[in-house]
Amino acid sequence: MAGYIRYTSKHILEEDFEIEYKGYKCEEVDNFLDGIAEDYKLFEDKLKVLQKENERLNAELKATNEKLSVVESAITEKDEKVRELSSSSGPYVKLHERLSEVEKKTFKK
Repeated sequence: MAGYIRYTSKHILEEDFEIEYKGYKCEEVDNFLDGIAEDYKLFEDKLKVLQKENERLNAELKATNEKLSVVESAITEKDEKVRELSSSSGPYVKLHERLSEVEKKTFKK
């Protein structure tokens, strides 16, 4: 296998062969090659569609990754702020918890 496409549908359609005695029927060979050329054309068209879809999906993936990066940055920033607030309001949180316990005990009775 050469690693590249050697024939196009046009090449197959336009190829001429020498006619020899006791060879294949020209009409059968032509019909067969016409069918192959049609298949090639379908493959070429499908390949173009798939390449366009691939480009679109790659662009969509890039945009999604950029959005994800922005969201991750925002989450990291918010996490840092939460840690700062938690560490600076530690005594107040404990006081609030103790006050809640007292209220529960007081209002339960």
